[in-house]
Amino acid sequence: MQEPIGNIGTNIRKLRKKKGLTLERLSSLAHITRSMISQIENNKSLPSLKTLQHFSSALNVPIGSLFESNGIPETPTLRKKDRQPLKTKSGVTFFLLTPNLGHHNIEVLYNVYAPNGSTGPLYRHAGEECGIVLKGRFKVAWNRKTYILEEGDAIYIDSSKPHRITNIDKGESIAIWINSPPTW
Repeated sequence: MQEPIGNIGTNIRKLRKKKGLTLERLSSLAHITRSMISQIENNKSLPSLKTLQHFSSALNVPIGSLFESNGIPETPTLRKKDRQPLKTKSGVTFFLLTPNLGHHNIEVLYNVYAPNGSTGPLYRHAGEECGIVLKGRFKVAWNRKTYILEEGDAIYIDSSKPHRITNIDKGESIAIWINSPPTW
């Protein structure tokens, strides 16, 4: 099945041109090959979360701006039909629920984890997070400890400590995740 790409590639191209960057310069700043950038900009390849983080850093924009749809006015609402999924290779699909108005201090994500899906290796970043399990079971590794969360459970963590979230249910697991400051 083809994963939805949406306007990500088009938005990256527009941001690159708006900032006056050549493919070569963006390649150097983002540590992504020219050919890969070209494939992404032409919506022929879906960037990984890590690649999106590289683009975000190189273009000096929040990751959420890479998903903005042209022609849609800024609004405090986000309709379910307008959510753009970001599927990772590690089995997680993220849906940003916070409309990108450019001035929020938190973000809310609806995360769908495939069986054994995870956020990948332990990682850390500035900020804090709160997660609420809507369906299934999760193992949260945080600060050298492990926590098992079931439907209805919640967790709050300091994101500067190493952490990873893994679906340990036999089926799909779903959680709402809140980050401050926004990581997207």
